[in-house]
Amino acid sequence: MSDQEKPVYLMNMTWKNVLFAHWSYPVEELQQILPEGMEVDTFEGRAYVGIVPFFMEDVRARFMPPQTSFAFPELNLRTYVKVNGEKGVYFFSLDASNPLAVELARRLFHLNYYHSAFSCETNGDDTRYVHQRQKSPARFVGQYQPEGEVFYSKPGTLEYFLTERYRLFSSSGSQLFKGDIHHSQWPLQKASMYLKETSLFEVNSLTMPEEKPHLLYSKGVHVLANRIRKVPDSAPIV
Repeated sequence: MSDQEKPVYLMNMTWKNVLFAHWSYPVEELQQILPEGMEVDTFEGRAYVGIVPFFMEDVRARFMPPQTSFAFPELNLRTYVKVNGEKGVYFFSLDASNPLAVELARRLFHLNYYHSAFSCETNGDDTRYVHQRQKSPARFVGQYQPEGEVFYSKPGTLEYFLTERYRLFSSSGSQLFKGDIHHSQWPLQKASMYLKETSLFEVNSLTMPEEKPHLLYSKGVHVLANRIRKVPDSAPIV
């Protein structure tokens, strides 16, 4: 399927109670650990790495009835890249509590998914989130909540750069892959977070930044995802 053709979306899901916690990160350090063919995407010369905890609901193939869907918490560590000039998200790691979802995402989308234990609860707008990856020191413990009125980011702003991403990139060996998603624009709010501990940066060979993160919250969006496909003739970054 060419990019000019209308995409056929295969998966249905809803992402809820989403925190976008982003730290500015040195471009050169990120570039060194990206798969070959990916280039760090920057905003005003700065790269960003984000921890994004949220809840997945109504996850199912589009042709399956709602009663076949499942739900689970998910957590990812991500950055922003360009491949052949196309912008998207690259995930250093993704964690989910559903072992079937982990296996399918690894096989079908070549994503770095891991099976993890979660203890999460919401009380109004307050979300408490505890994550521990199985057989790994990877861990995230924090609490977050929205602040202020809902707004929609505008093109050219940092908020738009960090959230309005409709393509993901992944890799297997030397082959790069890409997949597209569709959803309405994120309804955003400013946020606050108490981060008790995390080792997500460390286990992904990254240094945890000392600065305070840029925080955004969203109640969520309904998402459609299409199949993954190979990136043709991805050029090495020099």
